[in-house]
Amino acid sequence: MQYFENGNLCTYLQKHKEIRWIHLAYLASSISKGLKTMHSDGVVHCDLHSGNILVGYDSIEPSCCIADYDTIKKISSLASRKCGIYRVIPYMAPELFKRQPHSTATDIYAFGMIM
Repeated sequence: MQYFENGNLCTYLQKHKEIRWIHLAYLASSISKGLKTMHSDGVVHCDLHSGNILVGYDSIEPSCCIADYDTIKKISSLASRKCGIYRVIPYMAPELFKRQPHSTATDIYAFGMIM
């Protein structure tokens, strides 16, 4: 497993208060590529937040990796499943509070909150 010397996104942003916009764009692009790959493989994360995004460097620009794979579920198994409210609340989509199942849309909502 790769070691991410910068820790998670939350601690990375706390350490680097003067981060350049281009680096933020690299981070956002890296996270969105990871989500796109997960969703095209038919899985959703179900607990995406800044603590589950690991930050490293790919040559000179920062890159991210989505972590905490024990919360990943197949989309097909979530259709009839009701979920409890026990995640990081600021990153949860409103439909989850109505006990609707996770979906790719709830992951995208969490990504929006990260951004």
